[in-house]
Order: sequence, then structure tokens, then C-alpha cells
Amino acid sequence: RIGAPQLDALRRLLSDPRMQKRTVVLLSHHGPIGLSGTLNRWHTELVDGVALNQLAHEHHAVILHGHLHQRLWHRAQHHHPHVIGGGSSTELGNEGYWTIDLDDHLTIEARHLGFGRVEQ
Repeated sequence: RIGAPQLDALRRLLSDPRMQKRTVVLLSHHGPIGLSGTLNRWHTELVDGVALNQLAHEHHAVILHGHLHQRLWHRAQHHHPHVIGGGSSTELGNEGYWTIDLDDHLTIEARHLGFGRVEQ
């Protein structure tokens, strides 16, 4: 759970005019979107993931998260921002990591380096 106080603080920060021309990357242990690409709190364990997803989408932020041991990249669509799951860097046979080049919230190039597969 992120909680209303933190979501409100994030909303105020992202709404600040000084943030308008910046690409914001949000880091969260749990992501708002599961492996299937749906907003489902039972798969992601993030109770207020829908609120985080909506806030990130409205303010053109990118979400990076952990928790799941599978690497994933759900590309931005009309209802959610780019969401990238880090996966495991140490799980035997599934080791790996991402390199991410970010020009803005629309221009992302992410490359998976390692052995495991990437869910898309």
C-alpha cells in the first residue's frame, strides 16, 4: 500500500509547474500492473495500484518496480504509462537486468541483458 498521504504528496509534486517539462521516473517495490498486463491488486499485491497507475499516466511518469521475479515491460498505452518490472538479478538461470535510455515519457529504449525471458 502506498497510501493516500503519499499519493496526495506525489500528486502535488507532479502538478508543480516546474515538473511539466521533466520526465519523472517513479520507483515502487510493487508495480501496478501484473504479468498479464492488467490492473489487478491480487496479482501485484499493490492495494492502491490503480491510483498510482492513473496518477503516473496523467502526469506522463514512468514506473519502475521490483517484487516479481519475472522481468516485464508493459509499454505505455492509452490507459497506463510505461511500467517496467526489474525481475531477479540473482535467481539461478534467470539472472539479468535492464538498461534503460529515457529521452522523455514517450521515447524509451529498454534492453534486457541476461539469461531470463521478458514478459510483454
